[in-house]
Amino acid sequence: MSHSADTGAGSFGICHRLAIIFVTLALCAAGVYSAYRMPSSVFPETEFPRFVILIDNGIMPADEMMATVTRPMEEAMKDIPGVVQVRSATGRGSAEVNVFFNWQVNMIESELFVLNRVAQVKTTLPPTAKTNVWRLTFNAFPIIGVSLTSPKRDLTELWETARYELKPRFLRIPGIARVDVVGGRTPEYHVLVDPVKLSAANIAMSDITTALTKNNIVAPAGFHMENFTVMMRCGVPVRIRDIARVERGPEPVFNVVNAQDRNAALLNIRAQP
Repeated sequence: MSHSADTGAGSFGICHRLAIIFVTLALCAAGVYSAYRMPSSVFPETEFPRFVILIDNGIMPADEMMATVTRPMEEAMKDIPGVVQVRSATGRGSAEVNVFFNWQVNMIESELFVLNRVAQVKTTLPPTAKTNVWRLTFNAFPIIGVSLTSPKRDLTELWETARYELKPRFLRIPGIARVDVVGGRTPEYHVLVDPVKLSAANIAMSDITTALTKNNIVAPAGFHMENFTVMMRCGVPVRIRDIARVERGPEPVFNVVNAQDRNAALLNIRAQP
């Protein structure tokens, strides 16, 4: 029986050898064509049924952050259609809420639900809280990181170079969706109040804070404000320079980036989906 089967297969191959050779060559040609035409990527395009809500609220203590920020956000997410689980992690001034859906939901529609709930909850959160919502895909992670270091320039100069010179150039590259600057030191102005002069002028610290908040605006180009007035006392203006000293300094940071044994400014580059 075995010899007869082998003879039949051999006879079939001999009789149809041209057709078999043609099919084989056609499949090889199709494979070569597909190899050159098939799109390739480091990671496949996969839509995970998960959203990540990142909340930043300065240096608020973790227990207060949990009660006033994390818990209300969790409760708002639980009754969205398709949600199967909500997990969170809370730290000092920050919280991360993960919303998991089942695999059958429409993620574009679910994203609208999540954004709507976040907008509703934000009205009850502290005014200083900032929220970001990310749909988890492979493009949510950086494809490359570029660190900027210098033995001569300080971190503020590195941040300004990364933010105002390098970031716009990276964003002009086709396929780049977002560039985030991490590390470095954002420049700002510090008002150093003299307690003795403050007491002599009979002004409270809250008065200075209120005056700075009301006048801390972005003005059109060409205008320059000097001799900033805090308030009027008996018709005499009390200026910032009378009770405090203004210096240019770096913004307080809580994330430090190190590259090649030096403090650095890091640009995280993310691709378009």
